[in-house]
Amino acid sequence: EAGIELKEARDIVREITEAENTTLKNGRKVTDALSQLFDMIVDSRKSFKQEYSGPLKKREGGENITDIVGHYIGTIANEPDPKSREKEKKYDLIEKLMSGFDVHIIGDKSGSMTETIEGESKWKTQRRAEYLILSALHRFEEKLERSGVQSLEDKSLDVRSAAISFRGDNIKDIDSDKSLGKKFLSKDKVALWKSLTKQGSGNGDVTALQVVHQQIEKEIKEAEASNKQDKRLRIIISMTDGYPDSVTGVHQMAEKLGELGAVVLGIGLTETAKAVRQIYTTEHSLGDYVKDINDLPILVAKY
Repeated sequence: EAGIELKEARDIVREITEAENTTLKNGRKVTDALSQLFDMIVDSRKSFKQEYSGPLKKREGGENITDIVGHYIGTIANEPDPKSREKEKKYDLIEKLMSGFDVHIIGDKSGSMTETIEGESKWKTQRRAEYLILSALHRFEEKLERSGVQSLEDKSLDVRSAAISFRGDNIKDIDSDKSLGKKFLSKDKVALWKSLTKQGSGNGDVTALQVVHQQIEKEIKEAEASNKQDKRLRIIISMTDGYPDSVTGVHQMAEKLGELGAVVLGIGLTETAKAVRQIYTTEHSLGDYVKDINDLPILVAKY
């Protein structure tokens, strides 16, 4: 289904399985750590409403004695089970959130991604990091379906993800690695993995942000044409190993995306991309970097 030869697909699936088992320094799987972070979003939205029913006898389900006087009078009147208790009931209350939650990831396939840092090529680090985020988001979506958290539109809150990557600064150099959707199927995983293995030459940060902007703008306009209010929360994660093709262009696109209600987060890969924190930290965007895969859950938790 991914349009890849069987032998290559098998090799990719083996690599994906190894990626799924990536562990932190404490031995914990990265996917488990990320999934727990997303689960906390659901759990933090839950509160409890307490109600009490009574007066009840103990045999009727009464629990705590609340009417001490009545209980005493019943006891001295030889009533073995006075109606002096009440039963506590708890109901889950789940806050309504935005209409939905979208994550767009932009991958860097410029020539410098072939450099090796601490024994691993940058493109391999990026491929693994991007895969783990998408995998954890998919598990988060499944958790939301089971928990039944409602959105502002009185329907189940959903999480969608998409991924593109650039080999250069031309529109034809932008690859679609995963179409926007709630699922992360086997064919999606294999196609993404293969695409992030191919390397290009030039930077295309600004062009990639333009592509995402066009996609979001189109979706918002289609919603408005159908008299629907678009309230989706959109986060664009732009992965890079250094300077973009145009710092000014990145700032301009971050502002335009901000006008659509989206948030741009630039993530530098390894310490060689420390400058990303400064470049992407503006009034309309955020910037940070990871030293290695161990920093990924911390960064996700932060933002």
